[in-house]
Amino acid sequence: MHTLEIDNGHYVLSAVTRTVGLTRLFKSYELTQHSSGTYGKYGLQPDQYFEERKERSGTLRNTVEFDRAAQIAHFSNGKAIALPPDTLDFLSNIYQFPPLQGATIAPVSVSNGKKIEHYEFEILSNEEIETPMGK
Repeated sequence: MHTLEIDNGHYVLSAVTRTVGLTRLFKSYELTQHSSGTYGKYGLQPDQYFEERKERSGTLRNTVEFDRAAQIAHFSNGKAIALPPDTLDFLSNIYQFPPLQGATIAPVSVSNGKKIEHYEFEILSNEEIETPMGK
């Protein structure tokens, strides 16, 4: 379940994913994610992100705070690193893919609460393909 609240230039985004039904008998898993920050002309800019994973083996929680003024990301494990401009967190990235107009490569910096990873998405043209249901 995902919820997104936007009010007066700020947003709160939450998601809960869990195994249910028969699958839960074999693999008990719950992931709670929370992203909050500002919302403006350029979309979502997270200030804080946390994720909590609950499994049979235990609970793991990771948090990152984005200090955009100082350009530093502070992690719950005590680590602090340089914050690349326009860094998103794992959850906000789903809701705001970087602007792609005219781009062939879209670079994205994303945090999962433990670290920041850098990705490059290649933008390809749309193709029509034949399927049994039509084009």
